[in-house]
Amino acid sequence: MGKYKGKHQRVMKRDFKQSRPDKWSEKSRSQPERSEYNNELFVEYYKKQGVVPEGQWEEFMEVLKTPLPTTFRINGTGKFATDLRDKLESDFLSNFNKDPIMVAGETLQPPRPLPWYSNKLAWHMSFSRGQLRKLPILAEIHELLKRENEAGSITRQEAVSMVPPLFLGVEPHHRILDMCAAPGSKTAQILEMLHAGTMMPTGIVVANDADAQRCNLLAHQTKRMCSPALIVTNHDATMYPIVTDHTAKESILFDRILCDVPCSGDGTIRKAPDIWRRWTPGNGNGLHPLQLRIALHACQMLKVGGRLVYSTCTFNPVEDEAVVAEVLRMTGSAMQLLDLSDHLPGLPRLPGLKKWYARDKIQYYSNWEEASQNGPHKLTKSMFPDAQSDELPLERCMRILPHHSDTGGFFIAVFEKMAKYPQPAPKQEAAAAGSKRPRPQEPEPVIASNFNGSAQTAEASAEPPAVAMAADAAAMTDPADTAAMAAAVAANQRADAVLHNGTPEAAEPGIKLETPSTSGRQEGSITAAVVSSGEPTAATTAAGTAPGSVDAGEGPAAKRAKHTDIAEADGNTVPVVTSSAPLAPTPVPTPAAAGPSDDQGGSSVDKKPQHQAHHAESSNYQAAALLICNSRDLLMSLAQLLSIVSLMCQVSLQLHCAIFA
Repeated sequence: MGKYKGKHQRVMKRDFKQSRPDKWSEKSRSQPERSEYNNELFVEYYKKQGVVPEGQWEEFMEVLKTPLPTTFRINGTGKFATDLRDKLESDFLSNFNKDPIMVAGETLQPPRPLPWYSNKLAWHMSFSRGQLRKLPILAEIHELLKRENEAGSITRQEAVSMVPPLFLGVEPHHRILDMCAAPGSKTAQILEMLHAGTMMPTGIVVANDADAQRCNLLAHQTKRMCSPALIVTNHDATMYPIVTDHTAKESILFDRILCDVPCSGDGTIRKAPDIWRRWTPGNGNGLHPLQLRIALHACQMLKVGGRLVYSTCTFNPVEDEAVVAEVLRMTGSAMQLLDLSDHLPGLPRLPGLKKWYARDKIQYYSNWEEASQNGPHKLTKSMFPDAQSDELPLERCMRILPHHSDTGGFFIAVFEKMAKYPQPAPKQEAAAAGSKRPRPQEPEPVIASNFNGSAQTAEASAEPPAVAMAADAAAMTDPADTAAMAAAVAANQRADAVLHNGTPEAAEPGIKLETPSTSGRQEGSITAAVVSSGEPTAATTAAGTAPGSVDAGEGPAAKRAKHTDIAEADGNTVPVVTSSAPLAPTPVPTPAAAGPSDDQGGSSVDKKPQHQAHHAESSNYQAAALLICNSRDLLMSLAQLLSIVSLMCQVSLQLHCAIFA
């Protein structure tokens, strides 16, 4: 095998062992040095956007380069939660109420409750890992947090991540959808709100995520709640199914929807410092169409009078205000942006922007007209402000900056659905989301279709595809269409033989290969070989064939030698091949449709090249027909499978809704 050299060729485990020294290094490989916490494009971009108020930029950048503090919340809202809070304050946190505690010459900041979270159920601790190791009391607190987190009594969650569920206004009877739920901390918070009363809630929480692996983490995070009012689904949020209640003949919509959409994540840069190295404006530009599709689909699944919370963990207005503005433009007066500035008064926040810029790899653009004149790029019209967005109340959006309360960065917008609105056409939706072509609609599963445009669905069709196609062929009046359909029937039966028995030679005995006559054939029609059980079909009768046979199990030379038993039809000789032996893979040559005969002065030498040309043409037609029918059968089987899976998902969701309604 040889010894591999070069890092791109090392694929064996031993190759890596040989190149790595067997020594422990205190230096973390994944975390960059503090001196590397810089990105010139990041600084330029957000200074241009005006996200940070004037005079606060240095403080903003300094906080971004510090580690994120530890925050947690106590699960539940009942007596157990208050007892656990009192226990923490009396046994563990009371030591910080005395003299200041010094570690390595630094004064420790005592743990403090988050001022905007009710009943002191969320706490903030700014201890580093080194301080946790050096001070025994801090190590005890750390072990307590790990133990209670595993037991489900508390949840370690970033402070700003707790904010979006607080704007939902959850009540025990609500149907709630978390469209991008993983890892599940917000879903657990919503479940706590649903169980806030003393009675079992009648509502339900549907937690969805498009990533199957993250769904496992979501299930692990939420199973500690032991709630019967939870459903976890794995589906693309942009195409989440709208379930229909067939008894009430109406769609099952949601009272509350949380859209914490995928984003570039620069608001989490304090806990993921590697973002400094890989951040570019293109990250947000690429995610903007996905975010817009998720938000628009959420508007369709929301009840009239329901509330939708759109949130991201980024500072980028292309992912924030641009999406909100486009949702308001497309839905008109059906969706309204709520002003919740008086909600959570202890939470520092900034209003949304009215003006922003979009940037490609070269330069900044302030409007779509300017950007559209500068060649191909990945910018779309929905990324820009316009005259209509100037009149929208985008100042009702909320942006949380890290240096205001020692947290991460976050963006929140709260919508309320005022009325129904028509579903946008695929082209309009795709254009708004920045797609170059519309997203295809899911078709009804079709297993048999004819040339007249009619179709039979999986529920309506009980005949095999070949029988249905033969019936369609019999109903046709055009000889050319009849011959073409008969060819499809022939290729379909050959495809079935190949699929069931492995090779064309293993087809059932008694199959006959008949060739329709060229007499009376219209110009432009197709001459095709027809597989039948021996009786002349509608196609062969219309083409004017007559009985006669040559053994199909013999080679081409033997077939030409046996062309003595022929039928005369309108003056043209038509060989008809019949056999009780298995069908040979070699196609039967088709006679010439025109050309000089012996009576007209032609010779057999002149006919031979023409015969070979038609033989090749017939082979091409048969191969194409076989390929088309094989592809058609595969697509029909796939459509049936998708139909069954979709039906099972809808039935399952309806059962859960019926149980907990």
